[in-house]
Amino acid sequence: MEREIKVKINGVFNLTDARYFAAAGADYLGFCIDENKPDFCNHIKIKEIISWLEGPEYVLETQNPVSDEKIFFYKEETGIQHLHISENIPLIPLSADVKTFKDIAPENCTEMALHSIDYPVFKSSKSIKDILKYDLERIQTVCQSKDCFLDFIWENVEDILEVLDKTGAKGLVLHGSEEIKTGYKDFEWMDEVMEMVK
Repeated sequence: MEREIKVKINGVFNLTDARYFAAAGADYLGFCIDENKPDFCNHIKIKEIISWLEGPEYVLETQNPVSDEKIFFYKEETGIQHLHISENIPLIPLSADVKTFKDIAPENCTEMALHSIDYPVFKSSKSIKDILKYDLERIQTVCQSKDCFLDFIWENVEDILEVLDKTGAKGLVLHGSEEIKTGYKDFEWMDEVMEMVK
């Protein structure tokens, strides 16, 4: 691609993913801090994983309302400077100085929804065809003034380039997953994506 695309990996919870994506050039690795989620990472596990890595920045991720104290604790313990919250969570004033990613459905995108968000993440389970048909103009407008990321269900690699080009989005969200067995995963599809955008 002619322009550099930022890549954020959501839900990293094993060293295999972390080392692969760091080496492949991912810009952000996200760690879930929701205790009720299968990809939960406490501050000890996060520190252990990032001690093996160089390159990316790191993001705390939550789909639950989170206290200022919890964010401050994780920031102090891990050094992480970013927070990613889901759409249904109000953005509270934080004493910890963090940059914020926030999921937003394209159809819910308003100026108020975008207020105080550093990196809007357009998240949708619609088909790429429907996104381009119904949501393209809305996404394009926001991408002109914000560094937006896209978190869609990609059916093929070619769709990624087309949608990035048409929307003007600056970033792409991909997802970590479980290992096939300890230390082993199939990264063939991810290899293709990372080579294309990096």
